Formats: sequence, structure tokens, C-alpha cells
Amino acid sequence: MDRNIALLITLSIFIVSCKFLAYPVLSIDESSESPWITKEPVPVAGDSFKAGMVDDKIYAIMLSATYEYNLCSWSTKKPMPTSRGDFALAAYQDKIYCIGGRTNSGPVGANEVYDPATNSWESKTAMPTPRHGFDANVVKGKIYLISGLVPNHLFPDVEGTFELTTVNEVYDPSTDTWTTKTPIPNAASYYASAVVNDKIFIISENLTQIYDPATDSWSYGASPPFSVDMAGCATVAGVTPQRIYVIGGRLSTLEVAYNQVYSPENDSWNIGSPMLTARYGLAVAVANGKVYAMGGFKGMDVSVIKKDTNEQYDPLKDENIPVAPAPSPTPTQSTPTLEPIQEPFPILPVAATSAIVAVIVGAGLLVYFRKRRR
Repeated sequence: MDRNIALLITLSIFIVSCKFLAYPVLSIDESSESPWITKEPVPVAGDSFKAGMVDDKIYAIMLSATYEYNLCSWSTKKPMPTSRGDFALAAYQDKIYCIGGRTNSGPVGANEVYDPATNSWESKTAMPTPRHGFDANVVKGKIYLISGLVPNHLFPDVEGTFELTTVNEVYDPSTDTWTTKTPIPNAASYYASAVVNDKIFIISENLTQIYDPATDSWSYGASPPFSVDMAGCATVAGVTPQRIYVIGGRLSTLEVAYNQVYSPENDSWNIGSPMLTARYGLAVAVANGKVYAMGGFKGMDVSVIKKDTNEQYDPLKDENIPVAPAPSPTPTQSTPTLEPIQEPFPILPVAATSAIVAVIVGAGLLVYFRKRRR
């Protein structure tokens, strides 16, 4: 082999190797002190499901399947009567309410309740406004269902066309009745939401909207660092100050592993340790002070891959989240400046960068040796 060609090949391999070694691989050893570890996968890969916790067990409900997770293994339970996706789920008084969603015929207002104690389902009064792509939140014994997607009023007969709605409807399980409250200022779908101090936080792309059921009024919080949709969301009791974790999601149509952490106490955002597996459309539930991120999507369009991934997050082990300072006497609504985090496994960008560097260096060497031989 020509000495010049051999030198070029050796140098190219060296450059690529150094580039890869610059990015450490995240550990997923369960015995490690990492905030994230891998747990038992969900029985069926998918994105169109929600999860809730009852009696220290997580129930993942999707389309026509219900699974129980005792934090060690999965078992199959009675499926939801109305097979649907993109519905809202709320756990209340040891029962799980699955409301709304979408079937092949479009959005529905179905309101079905699962009782884990008897492994049975019961139908309740349907939601007045059929819709999908929204969440359910419980405050003082009532379930709030805010915004989402409804059929497009301009094309009601065209399948798959939807528009946002600002509706805010409340279900009272004790009376099986519905009431309507003040609409959300900015309609949203596939948002992240959670309850802290009896207030509902709706986090959608670049907005944080806060609803106070006590006064039936809306206000705004600081915008999240990254504008994602289809993220998981949770709060964890015992973490002081209480925080909202916006996990994963979709940014510019691609999955991310971000863990954006909001502190309602001082209206500020920080960045926690990212998920091990970037994905969107995932289900999130909390049990024993830990967050479980289950299922989801990777990719887009024809390359979409459904995941059965189940990863556990322990916020008490996350040293990346700084201790929140005391609230300012005159808090502002500005968003703190935060640097975007590096994806945990940036294989494609690294490979592409390495190849470009190798080609440039190689081309320069060939020109140099040819000139010398002349």
C-alpha cells in the first residue's frame, strides 16, 4: 500500500476515535448513584397511553389494554371499554378516571372509571365537549379538563382535521356532574401539566399558564427554557421546594431527553439530569417518591419507532438541580438564561462531524504529498 495512503487512513481513524471518546457514555447501572435507572419495560411498546398510581401500584392504560405495575413486574388487567388514544387520566380516591380521547371516528367525551380493587370499569356522565390531546388534574375533589383539540369547525366532515379549544370543564365525581369555568387564555394541546398548592400549571411550548380554581382566574409564569410538546410531567411529594418536572418531549418534530424543572415558589426554571432515552408521547407516573417515564416515540413520519422503555428518576439524587434561592420580594416574569443541554447519546451528530473533519484533513494531506512528489 502507498505510504501516503496508509498515513491518511491512520490519521482519519485517529481523528474519528478521539471525537467519539470526547463524549462519555451515561451509566444505567441500577447500583449507581445516577438519578436515572432502567426498569422493567412496558409489556407493549406505544405512545397512546396514560398512567396513574393507586395503592403504590402504577396502572398504564392504552387503547384496549390495561397493565398493572407493582414496581417490580407487570400484569394484565381488564381493558378500557372504549378503545381510544390521547385521552386524559386522573387518579382519585383509589380509582382511575379516563376521560375524552380519540377513536377512528374522531374525538369522544367518554368518561370511564377503573377500580383496581375489583378490576372493573364503570361508565359515568360524558364530558360535554368531546376532545383529545389534553390532561386531567385533580384539585380538592374535582377533576379539571382544560383545552385540547376538537373537530375543525370549517371542515367538520374531513377526517383528521382539528382545532384548539379554550374550554375549561370540571367534573365532580361525588355528584357525577359537569360545570364550565373560565377558559384558558391561550389554547393548548399535548401540553404538560401538574398541580402545586391547589393551582394547575399548564406548560405548553413557550408558555406557563396558571389556573387558580379558588378564584376561577388565570395568570402567567416564567416560560420554559425549551419549547417542547408531548412531554411527560410530574410533581413529587417530599421534595422541598416542590417542583414540576417536564420530561422529554418533542422539539422541532424530534425527540429530546430534556428534564426541565420548574419551581412555582420563585417562578424559575432549572435543568435536571436528562432521561437516558430521548422520546416524546411518553406516560409519566409517580410512586414512592420516584418518577417513572414509560413508553413513547422516537423519530418522525415513516421512521417513527414506538418504545417500551421504562426509566425511573429519583429527584433526590439529582445534583444538577441547584437549591432554589428564597423568593424575591419583587419577582419578575423573565426567563433565566440557560444553556441547552447536550443530548445523552449524540451519536449521529458526532459521526457526521468526525467524517467531515476526516475528509477535510485527508484532502489537505493528499494535496501536500502530491506537491512534494513533484
